[in-house]
Amino acid sequence: MFISEELLISSIKEYGLQLDKEQVVKLDQYALMMVKYNEKVNLTKITDPEGIVIKHFVDSLIMLGMADIPQSSYIADVGTGAGLPGIALMIARPDLKAALFDSTAKKLSFVDNVIGELGLNGVSVNIRAEEAGQGEYREKFDLVTARAVAQLRVLA
Repeated sequence: MFISEELLISSIKEYGLQLDKEQVVKLDQYALMMVKYNEKVNLTKITDPEGIVIKHFVDSLIMLGMADIPQSSYIADVGTGAGLPGIALMIARPDLKAALFDSTAKKLSFVDNVIGELGLNGVSVNIRAEEAGQGEYREKFDLVTARAVAQLRVLA
């Protein structure tokens, strides 16, 4: 295993979260895919196993312990980049569906590969958030997520 299962499990436990073995394995596969793809396309500066667990996965998943997200919610992940937090959320909550928005096609190619490889219920959308909010995606989502996209006042 590339990532530390112990570190992941103990870190999310602090937020009242649990993952089963299959979810941990999928997160590990995702981490390996991210590191490999990052060699040719800059997805993230964080590529060490501990950093991926803490700064990517735990950071993405803690919202599940803080917000009441109804079953089968439809999520928009704005500025998804390497698929965070959208992919991590779909792994932890397979009932969720997500549209992962980014303006960089190379990053979305990676996202598409992960969604397909791991059998997740998501789609990538090559569009800027400003454009998505004006068109067919307006008012379609139960929840919108974003990480390291812009200052909150700009993002909102």
